[in-house]
Amino acid sequence: MFIGDKGMEVGSTIKGYRRYGGKWKQYMHDTNINVCITNENISQTCMYCFSKLDHSIYRKIVKDKDIKTKVKGSFLCRNPGCVLVSNKKAIKSRDNLSALAIGLSGLCSL
Repeated sequence: MFIGDKGMEVGSTIKGYRRYGGKWKQYMHDTNINVCITNENISQTCMYCFSKLDHSIYRKIVKDKDIKTKVKGSFLCRNPGCVLVSNKKAIKSRDNLSALAIGLSGLCSL
């Protein structure tokens, strides 16, 4: 089983937010199967060209002003040599990309 280390009490807490998680996934699964834990920052890397990913930007006009906001549910690869960019699929969902990154990282560590 491969899990990310988000919620494993790594890093500092944010004021106003409770830190859920802990090591209950490890303790629950370690008796039956091997558990590989991967770094949470791996999901900010493109899995096809290994360059840093950015949040895509959404532009809208409110009261005759151009406002740019980040779309936090998706990642955008800006490397022109990437396979995704050349196939016009540069924007990927954050959840799918994170699951792929955790799975690939876990398979490489076996």
